[in-house]
Amino acid sequence: MMQIYFLSIALNFFVGLILIRDSLIKEDEKKVIEKKDSVIKIIVSVLAILTGILKLLNVIPGDIYVIGDLFPSLAGIVGGAALMFSYFVENTSVEIVPGQFLEKLFIKGKKYLGIACIIISILHFLFPKVILI
Repeated sequence: MMQIYFLSIALNFFVGLILIRDSLIKEDEKKVIEKKDSVIKIIVSVLAILTGILKLLNVIPGDIYVIGDLFPSLAGIVGGAALMFSYFVENTSVEIVPGQFLEKLFIKGKKYLGIACIIISILHFLFPKVILI
């Protein structure tokens, strides 16, 4: 379905932009921006996760099942999870202590995860039927 294909590309790109922007904003500026962005973050993260799951189930005709759309769907799922995790860390009163792996991926590696989401979305847009892109 081409609608899922387009949503996957667009949401991966937006997730990447939000993750990069979040990692570059200074702590004192985050307080002002967080209130405005919290709704956008949760909506984009839920849509990216759902689109990533649907992308695993629905591939482009003529493409190899699962493998052909593996990276775009994983980028949507992991990028959406990172956005959702950062939303809950910022908006909860309970202290969340993530494990070492989650801290490396979702907190310290937020910028690199955003760059990967953008690169995967651009490559998937340019080369729709290439295996593993």
